[in-house]
Amino acid sequence: AGRLADSYPLRSLFMLLPVGAVLFSIPMVLAGNAYEFLVLRILLGLCAGGVLTLSYTAGGRLIPEGSRGAAFGLFSSAAMIGGAVGPMVIGLVAAWRLSAVFWASALLYGLVLAWAWWQLPAAREPGLVEERHRSQVPARPA
Repeated sequence: AGRLADSYPLRSLFMLLPVGAVLFSIPMVLAGNAYEFLVLRILLGLCAGGVLTLSYTAGGRLIPEGSRGAAFGLFSSAAMIGGAVGPMVIGLVAAWRLSAVFWASALLYGLVLAWAWWQLPAAREPGLVEERHRSQVPARPA
């Protein structure tokens, strides 16, 4: 997803991946067998992984350089807390109603979609790819 973000606006990618996640979460409620569920879960995982990668990419582009360390520390801490607390909360929700887990997932990806629409720039930053490639090419000896 990081390389795609060099060619396409972050907003476009953030619109595509959460829509995919929503579209794969909802049918999981209706999956008729384990194989259907597995295929949908794999597709959902690809979208979710893309959203996570794009989140780091967006942070690298949109957060001022002097604030990135603290921002990425907070982002990583939130991800770790979510990884610890999330399964407990989802377990409680699943004990109440298993289908609610997938509806909640779709809702959360919908919120990511809304955030991307209102917060991310619509156009790709001009010169970003060229600047990044220029900084990676070693200078020629004189």
